[in-house]
Amino acid sequence: PLLVVAEHEGARHVADACAQAAARGVHAGRALAHAQARGGAASEGPHDPGRDRAALGRLAAWSLRWTPRVHLDPPDGGMPLVLLDVRGCMPGADGPACLAARLGRALARRGSDHALAAEPCAGAAGVRATAAAADMRAGRPGADALRAPLEALPIESLRLDAAACAALREVNVTRIGELRAIGRDALADRFGPDVGGRGDEGGGGCARSKGAG
Repeated sequence: PLLVVAEHEGARHVADACAQAAARGVHAGRALAHAQARGGAASEGPHDPGRDRAALGRLAAWSLRWTPRVHLDPPDGGMPLVLLDVRGCMPGADGPACLAARLGRALARRGSDHALAAEPCAGAAGVRATAAAADMRAGRPGADALRAPLEALPIESLRLDAAACAALREVNVTRIGELRAIGRDALADRFGPDVGGRGDEGGGGCARSKGAG
């Protein structure tokens, strides 16, 4: 098993883990000591954000073969997403499904772990893909997140920071639907403007550029 290890305020934690480590119950965010106790012996490598950004940039450049409109979201921090606006690139009624299948096979040949989602809006596609990737990393079937209603997905799918997620869970808000039921103004007053904006994405809002991710 391979663990990517980061350090924050003198404490070491797991920034990422391979599928083999995830199968042993080791996931991102876990303290390294706990991960070692749970997962046994594993190889460790330091987290290198610059290397991550470079790799994501190469993936985005590779994605240009599918569409000329490719966007990194966000390029720094959070769950990395590559958003592809594929309007006009999907001939026939089965275009989205066929394109997603071809893209998935090509990523598999590259050896790239991935979660794909297609939605009319980039924000909704990002939310669904993020939820699927989190499920896959935790050893759960990512397909469940791709089929579930957006409102049923966990708030972490919105890529909120850890502090915001913790504050929301303290008031028993764990799903996107529960978040949106509060109302954007109330969310902004208590948790800041980013929470309300991300909640709009979870409802399928098209505040961002339309497309698929």
